[in-house]
Amino acid sequence: MSAKSTNLLTQENASAAEIYQVIALSTGHITEADSKLLEELATSTDATMIMGREYGFFIKLFMDDLDSNLRDRYSEELKTIITEAYNAGFQMIELDRDAPFISTLPTFNW
Repeated sequence: MSAKSTNLLTQENASAAEIYQVIALSTGHITEADSKLLEELATSTDATMIMGREYGFFIKLFMDDLDSNLRDRYSEELKTIITEAYNAGFQMIELDRDAPFISTLPTFNW
């Protein structure tokens, strides 16, 4: 079943919506400890910007302050991913087991 398009969202009227870029990276770029920590944070009321999925995570970034995105318990590798994504203008990171590997990032086999 397909819904009939009513043009409720067009480029013109969507300009008031929050539209942002997402970078998709393999979960192989984070440590197993980071994966477990993200799972924990995804169910916490203290980390509303992290969402768990069956095969990964979404991390929505605060764009007004890099340090707000970095937690002491994150590995240096995850902090680097967040910092690089933030500096490149991405507002969300999708970590997914089927997303591509980036050759310049470390990889982990867990």
